[in-house]
Amino acid sequence: MLFSKKQRGFFREKVDALRITDQHKGRSSVAVLCRQFGVSRGGYYAWLKRGISRRQIEDDNLLGKIMKVHRESREVYGYPSVHEALKTEGVICGRNRVSRLMRKNGIAARIARRFKRHSHRHELFRGTTNLLLDREPVTALTRCGLEMSPTSGLVRDSLI
Repeated sequence: MLFSKKQRGFFREKVDALRITDQHKGRSSVAVLCRQFGVSRGGYYAWLKRGISRRQIEDDNLLGKIMKVHRESREVYGYPSVHEALKTEGVICGRNRVSRLMRKNGIAARIARRFKRHSHRHELFRGTTNLLLDREPVTALTRCGLEMSPTSGLVRDSLI
């Protein structure tokens, strides 16, 4: 037994179960696999005869256009921008469809890097000294010609 009864709902779509049945039909009988995956044997054989659906062909064509727009945007566009670009080109499709196709095929927008401030000095200014650091700081007292005594903390006139 491949899967327990609880695991039968493992597949998102019946197509997944049919695909896996087709891959493993050499290891076990088709009847056992179909019973295990919860699909009918007749449905499996009908699926084998069926060709590619019209929707799948449209999705493949749309995927090519999505990849082209995404590549032209230097892979910066996410699904809303890709959808807008397709709309301006005259392609009629929904945003959710574009989102689904991009997600399924691993197409995602590149996330822009944030600007980082660097504390290092530019190479043109490396040899120069900072003249402002050598000066004494300007305060309201020094601007008026008064200075504060470092020992007593009293304000006196520096002009005397």
